[in-house]
Amino acid sequence: MRHSVNIGGMCSGGARVATMLQGVSLSLVAWGRFHNDWGGQILVIFILATAACEAAIAMVLVLMLFQRKGTLDVVAWQSLRESNQRAYVDDVELDPDKPSPVWPQLMPAGIEPEHDPEESSHRRHI
Repeated sequence: MRHSVNIGGMCSGGARVATMLQGVSLSLVAWGRFHNDWGGQILVIFILATAACEAAIAMVLVLMLFQRKGTLDVVAWQSLRESNQRAYVDDVELDPDKPSPVWPQLMPAGIEPEHDPEESSHRRHI
């Protein structure tokens, strides 16, 4: 998979808005506590509900794109772009000699994996 969708990068503007809403929520709760009023807490509940709906819509969009194309590769989504947008061209050449990373495998339940004493006492990399 050459280009996977970076949800965090896609929603960086949304992250800024979420941070501002968290600050506003904190202010509203403090205001409500200071004035002995429930108005601030009620507004915070609405803000949290709105943020949850926003996250659900973003997740549904990504799931629908995956369901339609069967991949999270950006190049496979070329047909979904608007007609006035230029097509994405992949300039980066993949290195065929580069070995693929080795991912850890889960052991079946009840079987303890073999432990390397040197690796448990020393980290090769961080």
